[in-house]
Amino acid sequence: MNPSNSEDINDSFIWTHPITFFQNEVKCIERAATKYFSNYHAWTYRQYLLKAFLNTSSTPHLITSEEKQMILDMEMNSANIWLQTHVSDHSGFHYRQQLLFEIQVHLQKKANGNRIVKM
Repeated sequence: MNPSNSEDINDSFIWTHPITFFQNEVKCIERAATKYFSNYHAWTYRQYLLKAFLNTSSTPHLITSEEKQMILDMEMNSANIWLQTHVSDHSGFHYRQQLLFEIQVHLQKKANGNRIVKM
């Protein structure tokens, strides 16, 4: 089973192992970004994936606030390592900019008792 192929994915796997699913997808995205320099589509999908996992307001029991923080930390670390070795990758820098925004939103929600704050 290839986790990056949506036809092969059982929905229950995504929701019973969300962190594993996220990590598998990120590995696939990194392979695509490595193979095709400044891969806009790979970085856009990574951004979509991140937002999908962070914005689980309709199903908050699936991913805890601590797991969201773990995803954000992993992504920031990964983005920083990537950008140190791919300094001209505009798509990667754009992703990190969006990641910083998502970190800010997450920290504000956490500070306000998980209530949505308009920015």
